[in-house]
Order: sequence, then structure tokens, then C-alpha cells
Amino acid sequence: MIMATSTVPIDLARSLLDYDPDTGVLRWRKNRTVGTKAGDIAGSPTGDGYQKIRLLGKPYRAHRVAFAMYYNRQPAEQLDHIDGDRGNNKIANLREATNSQNAMNMKIASAHSVGVKNVSIDKKKYVVRLQANGNLFRIGRFDTLNEASEAAKKAREFIHGEFARHG
Repeated sequence: MIMATSTVPIDLARSLLDYDPDTGVLRWRKNRTVGTKAGDIAGSPTGDGYQKIRLLGKPYRAHRVAFAMYYNRQPAEQLDHIDGDRGNNKIANLREATNSQNAMNMKIASAHSVGVKNVSIDKKKYVVRLQANGNLFRIGRFDTLNEASEAAKKAREFIHGEFARHG
């Protein structure tokens, strides 16, 4: 299992990898094992959409390696993929985030009952609720899904700011 906050050994990463911040791709600097040559893309996809890279047998998430190599430091907490694509490790797509901010930028769950983020149904009314920084915000109850959807969108923009994600 890869820990989200694993400390990346920056000097080791730089000795083994090249990072292109415009493409987000990490490549091996030297031949590694049979079948892995210098210039090959480093890492492999995980089941949850991230890329992982093994350095001296220990797994690291590629976006954390990229960030550490580019800025020469570890991220303060978590890293958020701005566009929601966990495989897009371009430096312009990575930003530091708290756990709460990272959760704000999540996509809607596929099993969501009404299909609109932060909206549920209760007693034939559409209910809008948001959470941020450990606080639950009850926005209101609405007669139509369209009204609830608009209220949720406005609330996300106000409460979540740059981390607001509508879908």
C-alpha cells in the first residue's frame, strides 16, 4: 500500500528519474532491469487511477515524486489534481491542499441517488448540504432538482472557492 504522505527521497529520485513538468511524465535516467531502459516512462498505474513508482523497492505516488523533484521539497499536506485526473501529473495540475480541500475537489460518486453533487432527497424535497473544514453547511430544501442543483453550485463556489467541483 502507498501512503499518501510518504516522504519522497528527493536526491535519490533526481539520481534515478527525469521529470518533464509540461507533460507530467517521469522517465528513468538509466537502464534499470531487463526490459526497462533509460528514457522509458517510470511507474505503473494503480487501481485507483494514480501512478506509482518504486524507488529502491519502496512505492511512491508519482505526483508526490514530481512535486518534490520540481520544488525541491515535500508538500505540506496533500496534493490535489486540479482537473480531477489522478494520472495527470503536470506541475500546473498539482496544488497543495488540506484533506478538506482535496475532498472538496472530488467527483460525484457514481452511486449517487439523484446525480447532483451535494444534493439528496428527503420526503419528496431536494436537500442541499456541503461539508468543509469539518463543518456541515445545511443550505436548504427545494421543490425541484434544478433549484437544488443551482443552490448547490452557488454554495460550492462560495464555500469551497478554488477547490469547488461541480460534477
